[in-house]
Amino acid sequence: TYGDEEEIARPTGRHREGLVTFSADAHMPLASPTLRSGEVWHLDEGNRLRKAVLSLHANGFSVKPIEDEFPELSITWSPFSLVQACRLHSEEMDKARPWMRLFKVSIFHHGLTHFFATEGKEADTERAR
Repeated sequence: TYGDEEEIARPTGRHREGLVTFSADAHMPLASPTLRSGEVWHLDEGNRLRKAVLSLHANGFSVKPIEDEFPELSITWSPFSLVQACRLHSEEMDKARPWMRLFKVSIFHHGLTHFFATEGKEADTERAR
């Protein structure tokens, strides 16, 4: 009868069975709350570095330029996204600018790559976060 069903316990650590699906639309709303936020340099579409606030969400990130004349950019992750540390052009250039460290975010499903830089005495640490 209804309500008398027994719940079958699954062993701990066992994954759900069945088909797993993902939504890969790059412009879905970002999940709240913001997990981390901070100032970075962002390489814009015109290949200029601009100060921006980078905000990390569980399902993507947003880039809000400090200068109000530029629109905020919001991108959701696809199942195939990568955050990777980069160098300037060489190890010598990295050593010449120890206060600036680069990283990129690639979202392969959409063919998107965004370049960012952290700066300051803790640039290496901030990039790793």
